[in-house]
Amino acid sequence: MMQDQVLAVDDRAVERDRSRAALSVHLAALAFGQRAKDVAATTRRDAASAAARRVAVYLTHVGFGLSMDRVAAAFGRTRTAVGWACNLVEDARDDPGFDARVSALEGCVRQVLAAEAGEPA
Repeated sequence: MMQDQVLAVDDRAVERDRSRAALSVHLAALAFGQRAKDVAATTRRDAASAAARRVAVYLTHVGFGLSMDRVAAAFGRTRTAVGWACNLVEDARDDPGFDARVSALEGCVRQVLAAEAGEPA
């Protein structure tokens, strides 16, 4: 019985992680003019989709505060790939236009976190 309860809690956490990753994918796809299915793809696709995917991974890690291991599981990637994506996004934030776009997406994520917590936005 206790093990079933633990599994149910774990299943909910995994589902929440996947939902957050999916939201990050959709936000990045919209912000970078890509199709969500291309951003979510497990293969590289074109350079623009891959760049948007890196932003989605970054948002899930930094914006939602998920560990790299949890982000990797949610995206079906390795922890190394998640770290690499986050480093590339951090480096790209030296560009003011890119930084502004990612900051706006982080603001969206903060709104979602506030809503989840039942806090006013």
